[in-house]
Amino acid sequence: MFSRCSAQLSPKPCLPAARASGETACLRHTNDLLFNETKFFFGRDLDALCDNSSVNNPDDLNCFVDDGPTRRYSLASRLFSNILKPESVDRFMTVTFSTGAGRYRACGAEGFPIEESTIDVNPDMDPASAVYLRTPKFDMRADRNVFYTIVIMDATYGYIHGLFVDFPTPRAVIPYIPPLNFRNITNTFVFVVYAQPERDMMLEPRTLGVMKTPALAKQFRLNDFATDHGLVGPVAINWMDVKSDPWAVQQVADRSGGSDNYCIMFVMEAFRKADFQFLSNNFSTLDTVLDITFPHPAAKFTVCCQRYSLNASVLSLNPVINQTTDNEILRTEPTFIANSTALRISNASRTYTVLAVSNKNTEIEISSPRRPYLVWMVVNIPEEKLATLHDDHSKAFVPYKLPSFSLNANPKFVAQRRVYYMLFEQSSPIDTSTVDDLALSNSSVCSASSPFKGRCKFDVQKFISDNRMTLRGINWITAVKESLTKFNMVKTGEPEDGVCRDEPLYSRPCPADNKPTVAPRPAGRSAGASAKSGSYITVVLALCFSFFSLLLRSFQ
Repeated sequence: MFSRCSAQLSPKPCLPAARASGETACLRHTNDLLFNETKFFFGRDLDALCDNSSVNNPDDLNCFVDDGPTRRYSLASRLFSNILKPESVDRFMTVTFSTGAGRYRACGAEGFPIEESTIDVNPDMDPASAVYLRTPKFDMRADRNVFYTIVIMDATYGYIHGLFVDFPTPRAVIPYIPPLNFRNITNTFVFVVYAQPERDMMLEPRTLGVMKTPALAKQFRLNDFATDHGLVGPVAINWMDVKSDPWAVQQVADRSGGSDNYCIMFVMEAFRKADFQFLSNNFSTLDTVLDITFPHPAAKFTVCCQRYSLNASVLSLNPVINQTTDNEILRTEPTFIANSTALRISNASRTYTVLAVSNKNTEIEISSPRRPYLVWMVVNIPEEKLATLHDDHSKAFVPYKLPSFSLNANPKFVAQRRVYYMLFEQSSPIDTSTVDDLALSNSSVCSASSPFKGRCKFDVQKFISDNRMTLRGINWITAVKESLTKFNMVKTGEPEDGVCRDEPLYSRPCPADNKPTVAPRPAGRSAGASAKSGSYITVVLALCFSFFSLLLRSFQ
């Protein structure tokens, strides 16, 4: 038992290491935080950012707390109407979530990583991503012949996320529902534990109906629930702060049939961190997710003294994870679908332009960091056609054309480029009779022999300004020189010695025993992976192959 004082043995006494020496300091700290009116999203600090109408407006994503006329600033006020006896909370319930490594698809893209982890829930934890909070395990000191009820709640809105009875052998009356936080704020989810009067507790049907119905969340009161069922406590309270992630947003979008799609906020964050020298850093107008995919067939080929086998697959662009892929995969026109988000109300009268550009981080003849190469331009697209743009190639006034890499393009041969796909809302229809002039007037003149007339060093900012357009969506990927690109370069006449000079197994002529078949690295991988790891593995395989060949010959 303890009183509401603020003395603490550790700045964060509820972390696992601090709890190892005892729970007393953590329980005291928990009690202080329960009555703290500035600790949580719904606290007093929100009043400085949002007026009363905003905090009760469900369309205001960053303010809505649904409090009605009387604000509730603390956990104690939101959960217990401040009717809480601190001395009843006399133990700590440990809640853990264990997650294996993997990847998931969300927001129209593959490859979001999941790291192997175990999360310990406690009032001092850092906010956790929703994807790691899917299957809880409970542990708590239980009195002899006493059984407990665990209620899991969204502290902001009162939604029930799980109800378990008869702990320490818990039975799920309402199975656990992961916290699908889809907003760019941190939300708090609480685990409240009561002692039951007996085992095999049965719930009053009306109460259970209210708890299972999110629309009735405001009718549920923890204090009334405890009184109606003869529960004692709460004897333990724990909570976790949860931040949004693409997994949670995708779950919400799937359940709403796509109408509640907030994926754009992750693109906005990636855009904020990126360095787009050719484009203004104003990302406030972004409200549309661009789902861009590149199918590519299976292929088998030999280049740089190595045989490759490439499986057929579809590459989905994902700007959030800093993707890279073989440049050759991006050289065919993609499937382009613009998905309106929950921030965007459809309007059939609006028209759009799709623009794709490419540049390197150094200046070459056809592009520079501030003046990229024009890959693609489609104008005057009605809003209702954005989902079927890939079915109508006739509207591409500048057809899709991404160059291959060339040894002659730059003496330093910078073997990567970034390709950007953008959606602009037009202020009015563009006069297509002058579309050639439109492209030429915004580009520099290439050399007379260049096949890229009207595409070189395109002035994106001037194009946006002249046509009074607004950026609505953007996606991008880094294209690199890998096996398929090298094969195409050699096939089209580039000298193999120059193309393959960074390959450790390459020599002229190719060693007869030095041609293992390898699979190219997966398309669209994260750029965080080592670009050299594949080469090192190939070297080891080749050396092992040569060693066993020599060994075999020694026995002949």
